[in-house]
Amino acid sequence: MAAAACGRLAARRINSRLGGLTGDVYGALGELLETVVLLVLVLVQHNLP
Repeated sequence: MAAAACGRLAARRINSRLGGLTGDVYGALGELLETVVLLVLVLVQHNLP
């Protein structure tokens, strides 16, 4: 859920600034979303008893 929201927000901002999405943008978004997913997993695991 967090990754989807982050991806949509980032894609919308990049699209408005650059006027479109390129392969480099898709690659950067993939890396960003992977980082968000891993961060959420670490936070969830850390907060579980």
